[in-house]
Amino acid sequence: MLNENRIDMSIFLKNTSYHGILLEMLFKDSEYKRETITLMSEGIQNGVVCPLPTTVFSQQSLEQGFRFMTTGKHIGKVLLKIRDEEPQKCMLPMRKTIAAISRTYMYPDKSYVLIGGLGGFGLELANWMITRGARFIVLVSRTGIRTGYQMLRVQQWRNNGIKVIISTADTTTLSDVECLIDDSNRLAPVGGIFNLAVVLRDALFENLHVADFETVISPKVNCTRNLDVISRKSCPSLDHFVVFLSTSCGRGNASLIMVLQVQL
Repeated sequence: MLNENRIDMSIFLKNTSYHGILLEMLFKDSEYKRETITLMSEGIQNGVVCPLPTTVFSQQSLEQGFRFMTTGKHIGKVLLKIRDEEPQKCMLPMRKTIAAISRTYMYPDKSYVLIGGLGGFGLELANWMITRGARFIVLVSRTGIRTGYQMLRVQQWRNNGIKVIISTADTTTLSDVECLIDDSNRLAPVGGIFNLAVVLRDALFENLHVADFETVISPKVNCTRNLDVISRKSCPSLDHFVVFLSTSCGRGNASLIMVLQVQL
C-alpha cells in the first residue's frame, strides 16, 4: 500500500475482504494501543488469532531448508530446529554442542600490523582481514605507496571508515620495530603481526655471495626476531603472529636456490 502497488482484483471473486492496518498509526494513541493489545491477547487465548504456519527443518537439513526458502513458494515461517523442547517450562536450557566449520574473525578494537603490507599479497591479506572485522590496519613498507593500485585500495578502505596507517619503519632494526609497535598500540592494542616481507636475489648457487644471503635473510629472520622480542613485552593482547614463506622453501628451483637455502 505504501508503495502504491496494484492488487490483483481476482482474489475478491472468492468473497474475500481486505483490510489494511497501519499499526504505527494506532500506537500513537494510547487508547487504541491498549484496545489492540487486548484484542490480540483475547484472540490468542480463544484461538481466533493463530500463529503463522511453519515449516521446520532439522539442523542436519540446513542446506535443504535454505533451498526450500529460496523457491519463494512457502507460506509462513521457515524454522531450523536446534533442540527438542525442554520438559519444564521455566528452566535454563541445557548446553548443546553443534558441529560447525570455524572461521577467523578480527577484533574491531585491535590493530593489525602487516610487514610488507603494500605488496600484492599484503593488500589481499589486509582486505581479507577487513572483511572479517578489522578496523585498524598498519601497512609497513620502506618505500611507501608507489603505485596507483596501492593508493586506490588504501583510499577505498579509508572511505569505508577503516583507519589505515602507512609506515616506512625499517623492521630489520630493533629500535624501528619498537617505535612501530608503540605507534600501533597508540592506534589500538596490537592484535596481530604478519610478516610478508621478502627480498629476492635470483641467481644460481655458484654465482651467489655472502652479501646476497644477508640481503635476503634480513627481512625474514632479523625482522621476525625483532618483532618477537618487542611483541612479547609490548603486545599483551596479541592473538596472531604469522610469518609467510615462499613455496620455493619446500620445492625450490634452479634460479631461486638461494631462497631455498636461506629459508631453511
